[in-house]
Amino acid sequence: MKGEQIISYGFDCKYLESILVQMILLEENHIIIMSPYISNFDVEIPKNPYSKEKKFLDFLFEYSQKNKLKLSIYTIESTVNSIKQICEKYFDNCDNIFHIKNNIHKKCVITSELFYQGSANLTFSGTNINLELCQIGIIKENDKYVEKLLLEE
Repeated sequence: MKGEQIISYGFDCKYLESILVQMILLEENHIIIMSPYISNFDVEIPKNPYSKEKKFLDFLFEYSQKNKLKLSIYTIESTVNSIKQICEKYFDNCDNIFHIKNNIHKKCVITSELFYQGSANLTFSGTNINLELCQIGIIKENDKYVEKLLLEE
């Protein structure tokens, strides 16, 4: 990372839920999610024509399906098993969405223009209760950083 300029902003994770919703609403191509634990926690969705859902995963899957976004979720096997049923309400085949990485520890959400990385799992506790380190960055200024984030294990 020496010599690379990283443009990012730290923030209190109590805002993570709304930042993730905004990142999804702004995306037009591909959303990448990495987190060992992901759940269908309540979210506040701004009034929009794309989704009526008020739960994170229902919103993510419905929005992705309606807008034909590519969705890649890297998580552990037990999380895939617990959330696959939700995915199947929106997609005929969820197998190409989930990528099992049982040793995954990183937490990030990457879209075409923004990325989130931090210590918060994508669960109610991670986004609403725990004291977590959260950071958002701009992709166009950080492509090498994001590429490294995706490749590192």
